[in-house]
Amino acid sequence: MVLCTLDFMPLDEEYLVVWLLQAEAWPNGMPATTALEDLGITNSDLEFERNRERAARIERDKEERSLEFNGRLIDPKQVDPDTLWIEIKEKLPEEVTSIKLGAPLSLRDLTGTQGHAGRGSSEEGGGGGRPRKVHPDKAVLIGFLGECAVYQWLKNQFPRQDIEAAWVSTYKSRVLPESGNDNLGYDFKIRYRNQRWYLEVKSHIGDPREFELSETEIRFASSLAGKKWEVYRIIYVSNVQNTSAMYLEILPNPFSKEGKWLRRVGQGLRYTF
Repeated sequence: MVLCTLDFMPLDEEYLVVWLLQAEAWPNGMPATTALEDLGITNSDLEFERNRERAARIERDKEERSLEFNGRLIDPKQVDPDTLWIEIKEKLPEEVTSIKLGAPLSLRDLTGTQGHAGRGSSEEGGGGGRPRKVHPDKAVLIGFLGECAVYQWLKNQFPRQDIEAAWVSTYKSRVLPESGNDNLGYDFKIRYRNQRWYLEVKSHIGDPREFELSETEIRFASSLAGKKWEVYRIIYVSNVQNTSAMYLEILPNPFSKEGKWLRRVGQGLRYTF
């Protein structure tokens, strides 16, 4: 048996400088000291550098959370939601507003395809890999844009229904006086074909052909699977960064018979189609 004895000692600044010199890790030409006056550094110099680093962090955070929308970069913390709301209302293509709720996407026919022609991939991921992390503020903006598009689509489809009341998520409070609730498992609730339809919106940059369900959405969707008078649908909105390229597709309840064509991705609650 080998017995090892280890000795430790605290490293103060003076000893640490000596150790770095011996390790040849000390900057060349720099005096072997940490005393500011010997290094020719003032407190004003330190404050200047702290401010510069702080400004750089703020700028990096702004870049990460910002989104290019209709050819311009918008900051979620500075943008006016009403401006985006009106822009989507005025520019949403007729190709989108004319889509019928009762015409769901045929997933069986899409087996092995790459999705709607002409639409690219997403920074949020696709193809079965893990999606890239998106800044929380940016993710909120993406969700808001998608729900604004669905709101305008429903207004066009059901002019006699109160779509403002049908919109139940908290995004509505950004442009409407009413508050919302994100713990219901769906974003819109309407009457259609003598049934109650619950619509959950999934919004994306580009078109990754994927969406993720929360535990609340999973519970609610599964509770409606097979019911005759209550219908759950996923409204998949792609290309939210460009109003003229936005598109939406109506997907079945993942827990329904039709939803068997949705494929689980990984171990989480993420689906691809």
